[in-house]
Amino acid sequence: MGWLVVLGFGGDYTLASRHIVTILEAVWRAKRSSYGSKYAGRPIYIICNPDDPGHWTNPTAFRDTLTQYLDRYGFPYTVLDTYDKIYNTIFENPPSRAIFINTHGEGHPIPPQFGTIYDTSINDFTSDYKTVAKNYYKELASRAIQYEWVLIEPIGYAFFNAMQHGHDTAEKGAIGGDGLNSFLSVIGKTTDCFSGGGTLVCLSCALRFLWRYDEWGDVKVSIVRQFNVRTLGWDIVTPWFQVAKRSLFPNYVAGAIALEEPEGAVLWC
Repeated sequence: MGWLVVLGFGGDYTLASRHIVTILEAVWRAKRSSYGSKYAGRPIYIICNPDDPGHWTNPTAFRDTLTQYLDRYGFPYTVLDTYDKIYNTIFENPPSRAIFINTHGEGHPIPPQFGTIYDTSINDFTSDYKTVAKNYYKELASRAIQYEWVLIEPIGYAFFNAMQHGHDTAEKGAIGGDGLNSFLSVIGKTTDCFSGGGTLVCLSCALRFLWRYDEWGDVKVSIVRQFNVRTLGWDIVTPWFQVAKRSLFPNYVAGAIALEEPEGAVLWC
C-alpha cells in the first residue's frame, strides 16, 4: 500500500505549508487517520535539490518556509538536497512507511544514477528524456506501494515535468499527463487531469478539525484539479478526491489516492 496526496496551492508557500502541517497532524501524529498508527512518528523527508529548478515553485524558498513551520510545530525531518541523498533514500536504502514532501512543484529532480534526461555534454535533453522520466514516476509508485510511503505533492499537476542538472523539461517539452498516468499505471488507473476543472479545497475533515484557527484564521481556500480517475479498460469515469476506488462529495478534496488499498480506504477522516 501507499498514498499519493495532491494539493493545489500555486506559489503560496505559507498556505501550502499550513496545509501540509495539518495533514501531518492527521497522519504523523495520528489524530484523525485510520492509518495513523502506521505513520505516527515515521521519517519525514523533504525533496529539495537546490541545483534544480521548480515548476511553479522556487524549491529553496518553499523549503525555507516549510521547514520554519515544521520546526515551529515539532515535526522532525530530513532534507534530501543532493542527487546522492535522493537516490540513496528512494532506491538504495528505502525506509518503510516514510512521508515524502516534494518542493519542486510539477516535477521531481531525477537523480542521474537512475537515468539521464539532460546531457551536460551536449547541453540538451536526451532524445528519450520523456521515457526516462515516465519510468522514474512508475518506479516511484512501485516503491511507494512496496514500502508504504505517503507522497505529498503540494503544488500543481503532479509529475507533469521533471528536472535534472539545473533544467526543467518544460524547456524542451513537458512530460504532460503521461507522468501522472505512468505513476497511476502501477495500480491500473489513468486520468485526465483537466477534464474536471478546478475544485475548492476547504472542507476536508482533516483540515476542518485540525486547522490552527487560533493562529491562522479560517481554513484558506485553494484550488486543486479535479482528477477523473479511470480504471484501465473501462469506460466508467469516477471522481478522484480523497479515497480509493469510490467517490466522495467534491468538497472532500485535499486529495489523497490509495495505492493498492482496500475498497473505500481513506488516509484521514
